[in-house]
Amino acid sequence: MKDCIEDGDEVDCMYIEVPASEHREWNSKNTIRQKNRKLGMRYTHQSLDAGVPDTDVETLHECVPSGFNLEGAVADQVLIEELKCALRAWQPWAEELMDLYMAGAKRSCTNDLCKKYRLSDRTVQRRKEAFEKFVLEFLKK
Repeated sequence: MKDCIEDGDEVDCMYIEVPASEHREWNSKNTIRQKNRKLGMRYTHQSLDAGVPDTDVETLHECVPSGFNLEGAVADQVLIEELKCALRAWQPWAEELMDLYMAGAKRSCTNDLCKKYRLSDRTVQRRKEAFEKFVLEFLKK
């Protein structure tokens, strides 16, 4: 295992001998920590209590309507993105089916999918049933 510490202008590195299982555990945690650090650099964090320069707004709370649940909206968007990723990994057609369902075309999309993928009505129905089951299982987690 390698561990590096910045010491002024130099970087001191240590190599520590550990069992393979301990290294795998450390590497897993370290990989997650590095990934989160890199992803965190993409975003800026702002307090809703902070003022907005060059405006009459004292805090950002004033900009967000009181009936609007910002945390819920963000959580919903994150959940939708995670579901789309899971659907892509599950079946190549599943994400398109989700888009059709969200557009309100649950019933009317069968004929379009039959023509597009040259499938029978029954096959499309089975795919829709499998899709609905997958989504329900995903949302239970």
